[in-house]
Amino acid sequence: MKIINKFDIILFDLDGVFFKPWKFKEYLEKHHNLFIEDTKEFFHYKFTLCTEGKADFIEEFKPFIKKWKLPYTMYELINIWFKLDGEIIRGTGNYIKYLKSKRIKYGFASTQEKYRMKYIEKNHSIINECNFKFFSCDIGYAKPHDTFFNKVSEKLGTRNILFIDDSKRNVEAAIRNGWNAIHFQENKTNLMGLNL
Repeated sequence: MKIINKFDIILFDLDGVFFKPWKFKEYLEKHHNLFIEDTKEFFHYKFTLCTEGKADFIEEFKPFIKKWKLPYTMYELINIWFKLDGEIIRGTGNYIKYLKSKRIKYGFASTQEKYRMKYIEKNHSIINECNFKFFSCDIGYAKPHDTFFNKVSEKLGTRNILFIDDSKRNVEAAIRNGWNAIHFQENKTNLMGLNL
């Protein structure tokens, strides 16, 4: 693949692009019969506040372990969650290694709360070695909010960005804010075939 360097930086989403998505939710369904209706109060509301730095994940998560009647301590369950949701999508991992070998600037722009952000940084060297990291808990807004994209653009000093995300809403928001964006689908998107 010929790299032309027409973008100043390539930014990747994490969950669904770099990591396989929904592994923890699948675990709750399969092993504990906890489905979307059972968990939506946490994942659709409380957790969203955490990803924007407006609430503390530990404090918000603690009551739900008892409510869901799970046989774990809070930290045991968090460890299960973070490990399950840390499985790397091989194609993306290989593509990022390729970009590094060509000295192409890359980074991550992701909706994350601060505890998982620290876990990811500690356990995945490829993320620590990137040129830039932008997490919603630091920015104060999550994707697809326009402010997320504008703040990242301000920090980078450019909108000449290629953004890769598995959410159509996030891709549309990135384009609306002057970025170039690709909708990633794990078994369909050939990153190595991109004409950059």
